Amino acid sequence: MTAEVILVDDERLVAKLYGRAVEAAGYEATLFSDAESAFKRIVQRGPSLLVTDLNMPGLSGYALAERITERGLKSFPIILMSADDTAELIKAGVASGVDDFLVKGVSFERFRARLDHWMKGPFAGLPVHVRIAARESLARSGAPESPIAFLHGSLDRVTVRAAATVEDLLDAVGGEYGRTAAEALRLLGVIDGVLALLSRSNGLTQLRRLEAMVGVVDRLGEPWQARLHPHIARFEAVARDATFRHAAQSLRLR
Repeated sequence: MTAEVILVDDERLVAKLYGRAVEAAGYEATLFSDAESAFKRIVQRGPSLLVTDLNMPGLSGYALAERITERGLKSFPIILMSADDTAELIKAGVASGVDDFLVKGVSFERFRARLDHWMKGPFAGLPVHVRIAARESLARSGAPESPIAFLHGSLDRVTVRAAATVEDLLDAVGGEYGRTAAEALRLLGVIDGVLALLSRSNGLTQLRRLEAMVGVVDRLGEPWQARLHPHIARFEAVARDATFRHAAQSLRLR
């Protein structure tokens, strides 16, 4: 069965254009011109992913995300699309339950990359602890003038710095480390803690923290990838583990 992406936009032409990109990526596109109709459909059967415009007559993209979350229907990621590119958009979106952000007019290549991240990646949505950290960071400090553009550009920088830090820590424990589940969880906790520190002052980079974690693991190469990727795939459960939480807070491998 083909995974379904619901697209909501009162500009029918825009929805059709991105619908073609969805289908070209190998997914089924279902289009709605208003959020109320989309919500009724979601109540009946949830999609694999929702892409919604922000400003629409009647129910806005924020309100749609909030209603889905409040009704306990959020088993899928939500991407918010808007012509705006402001800090307030990010703040309100994270608070309402949105997982990702794209500016209208984004290239089909980037659009498809974000679809594939959520449809094929290990995360079904922005994990709760990352969402909370992003909200707190955004509340403490201002955001760049072009926050969404910054969000896309900051991922590689954070990933490279975190990988270098973790490699230094691993040099002290040897190549056999990480074979047990407890050691793998502890190492993921350390990576999460390093990323939290590097992005602590910027809520925008917090939103890409889990993507950065995958990037760090990939940079570590084998055998770390084989030892850690199975645990990343069940990250929500992993993040609740006491071993992971302790390592994330203490940055200790033992």
